[in-house]
Amino acid sequence: MVTQAEYGAEIEAETSEKDPSELKYITPIDYAKRIAELDEDLRDAAEILVTDCSCYTPFRAFLMDVVQSDFAFMPNKLDLIRDIALGTDNAERKAYSNNKYGLVEYSIRSGYVKISYKNRNGVRKEGALDWRELYEILSYMVKQPFYCGEDQKKYYQQEIKQKADRDKMNPVYKRFFDIEDSVKANRLETRERAIANGWETKIDENGHVVSDDAVSVSVDDIQADTESQETVDFTPKQEPVQQVESLENEKNVAGQTKHNFHYNLWEMEKGGAKTRYQWNMDAIRTLKQIESENRLATPEEQKILSKFVGWGGLSQAFDEKNAGWSKEYKELKEMLSDEEYAAARATVNNAFYTSPEIAMCMNSALVQFGFRGGNVLEPSMGIGNFFGSMPAPMQRSKLYGVELDSISGRIAKQLYQNANISITGFENTTYPDNFFDVVVGNVPFGDYKVFDPKYNKYNFRIHDYFLAKALDQVRPGGMVAVITTKGTLDKANPTIRKYLAERAELVGAIRLPNTAFKDNAGTEVTADILFLQKRERKIDIEPDWVHLGVTENGIAVNSYFAEHPEMMLGSMEYDTRIYGQDSRYTVCVNNDENFNMYEALNKAIGNIKAQMTDFERVADEAEQTEEVIPADPDVRNYTYTFYEGKLYYRENSEMVRKRSITDC
Repeated sequence: MVTQAEYGAEIEAETSEKDPSELKYITPIDYAKRIAELDEDLRDAAEILVTDCSCYTPFRAFLMDVVQSDFAFMPNKLDLIRDIALGTDNAERKAYSNNKYGLVEYSIRSGYVKISYKNRNGVRKEGALDWRELYEILSYMVKQPFYCGEDQKKYYQQEIKQKADRDKMNPVYKRFFDIEDSVKANRLETRERAIANGWETKIDENGHVVSDDAVSVSVDDIQADTESQETVDFTPKQEPVQQVESLENEKNVAGQTKHNFHYNLWEMEKGGAKTRYQWNMDAIRTLKQIESENRLATPEEQKILSKFVGWGGLSQAFDEKNAGWSKEYKELKEMLSDEEYAAARATVNNAFYTSPEIAMCMNSALVQFGFRGGNVLEPSMGIGNFFGSMPAPMQRSKLYGVELDSISGRIAKQLYQNANISITGFENTTYPDNFFDVVVGNVPFGDYKVFDPKYNKYNFRIHDYFLAKALDQVRPGGMVAVITTKGTLDKANPTIRKYLAERAELVGAIRLPNTAFKDNAGTEVTADILFLQKRERKIDIEPDWVHLGVTENGIAVNSYFAEHPEMMLGSMEYDTRIYGQDSRYTVCVNNDENFNMYEALNKAIGNIKAQMTDFERVADEAEQTEEVIPADPDVRNYTYTFYEGKLYYRENSEMVRKRSITDC
């Protein structure tokens, strides 16, 4: 038993009144001030983490929702932004990006984020931010108009947050939505009880806490916390990203609003041959239903269409003698017209679509290189996985796509309703040279040629032809970022590499393992990602990468990979499994059971140093009497034209407004 003698003095001390001068007050932490006083390069690296780093880019709409939520408390928010980056099963995760001066490495841990970065003096430094400090930076960045594209926000709200079955979604999403529902339900119950008793309440009919002047109050502001919180307007009037009307953004067609599809990596599914076949058939049925009703696809229908993976790796479905596929063979013959069937059958050996995770990494690289929007071409687009994987800064671009296959092209038109898509061969297009800021995609692989009078004299194979034509059509300083067969860099004949080197700088290359297309296309093939930046003019040059070198185990590879083995996401071997013990056919193999393509590819991209001219910066630096808009391909280069009654001068990928007599 506790006695008065034991605790009497302590009780008296607690109950006796003290002189106010003797009291010690807790000083609230001013996190905004703390962030403002950070090393500027460290703060910049932290902003890159929450804005452009691959561990956060797929979740921008979610992060914006968390920051703006009126129903989650600060501890909840910190757990959510940590777990979405860290993953609930990981104690630590590495992530990589680039600042202006070099590679940034992020060590994401449960208590803090350690950042290794190069500063403006070229010195590698280290710093660390706890999650509350990182939240302060995030709460500022989500307010920027470029942070999250409208398509990504719309998809998140309609396709994720409103989803009824939460057990199948990202567990961090589910936890956040459950927290919001619980807090909202408690508030509404409190409101009903207050009204029933005739008490005054500051909880509105939607569960939000409002102040006396009826402005929503953040839950962060009303919780019992000893830190000062940044006041966030949770019912903001979203400031739209400024876009020119020529971008054809969200036009109304027959009462429908045009919108572009965007992938969510958390919801990407994998499947075997028959599963991929079924995805294709579901997509074709949906497409034909939409076309029969002469309308645009709804967001829900776009999800079905986006699962179309082409017919590469599904040759069994076209084999009438294959007993295991007899049902699918019959169904396919009935579903497709004769022309569609013949076209689909012709693609079984080369229609291998890029997975959205690889496409997203390549697009993120372009943003890291400084690209912030302009004219973008995908010359062999399939259904447009590169368009659907664009980070927010690229979503302001004017999109052009080309696809030979009718069904794939028609699906692409339904998925990217604001894009300009042509269903034809790349050789039939008439885009002007120096028109695009970026050409991105996965070019066709094959030992055959296409007829194009401008390029016939070079005798290019189809993959090399696509590279040559893409380089002509991108502007000087622009970037060609494509996946091509390893033969482009590794074949003994250096002609194509000499051709490319004279016209572009190879700023980086990444060799993918032969399983890179296995999940999405059911095939094993070794391919390379090339980043080629167009020169101002053709020059006579023969850099090392025009020639071959050897790996440590004596296998011939391009000298770029011999000098930079870290840019190969695996090791080179002779393929004796298919071609026998005397095989000299090389493949890139990665046998690591824990290999993560997304993380490995982003790490390799972090090693590439390149700088593209920022479209917005060019516009800002123009004279005040000028406006800059993406060029119209129908306007000849270096000529004047009137657009919406204003005089413009086209120069490569841009049209610059000029003052005319009518302006004076």
